[in-house]
Amino acid sequence: SSLYATKTAAEAATISASVPAIILLGYAAIRDAPPAMYVRQASEPSHPGKLQSTDGAWWAITPALGGAIYPEQFGAARDGVTDDTTAIENAETTRFSLGCWLEFLPGNYYTNDMQITFQRPRWKGATSNGTVITCDGTISPTLWATGASGYTDGLIENLVLWAPSGRTTGVGLYYDGDATYQPDEFKTTNLKITGVGSWTIPLEHYGMDRTSPQGNRACSHINFFLGRDVSAGFYAANVVGLFILGGGIYGGTTNQFQITGLVSAAKGSTYVLT
Repeated sequence: SSLYATKTAAEAATISASVPAIILLGYAAIRDAPPAMYVRQASEPSHPGKLQSTDGAWWAITPALGGAIYPEQFGAARDGVTDDTTAIENAETTRFSLGCWLEFLPGNYYTNDMQITFQRPRWKGATSNGTVITCDGTISPTLWATGASGYTDGLIENLVLWAPSGRTTGVGLYYDGDATYQPDEFKTTNLKITGVGSWTIPLEHYGMDRTSPQGNRACSHINFFLGRDVSAGFYAANVVGLFILGGGIYGGTTNQFQITGLVSAAKGSTYVLT
């Protein structure tokens, strides 16, 4: 057979060597995750999106051409209670290895002390603020774009990062590289970072480590909302070509929108908040 109800069922199977790919109809139960195709591999895959059947064969999750993988395919419950941290972390590691999208379904993904350092992310949630990632704990930042090894051009769409009542500090999305690499050409659309708890800074760019070429460059934010900040709603140091169109900031501080850095830090930048 090439159809299996769950990941555990596939791992327990002896699969004919003539079968090149299998389909999982769920992760722990049928329909608890979008169906996932696993393709036979010559050796153990280097990412978490893998399984080994009883006959010893290795299989790797493989999205459709131009498609996506989902945290549910790695065990996320999306119920706002179960800790989905490990599932999201494993899904992102696999997404980076495969070069595909990581797609989030409508619902609430609860996380605790999650910190994801990513390069060239492709994250997409449901429209109309339908995807919420609850960011409990104290580790900061939650999402950390580094541009390591020259990987730039990130995309995040349609997500809410939510600070629960127990959270009182931290950065939601942080752009920071080193003297060589920065997360340049990074775009967010319909991003909301807020909650009933609070963030120190919901969204921060920090390009001070790189002076040649200068700063964190050519990033854009379209239609964002930032709230519940302690120090600043939006903070950027040494940015070049920053583009902001639409959105709002509410947090109760006097530094809700703060740009600083070198003399030319904000050259070529446009800010239109409505």
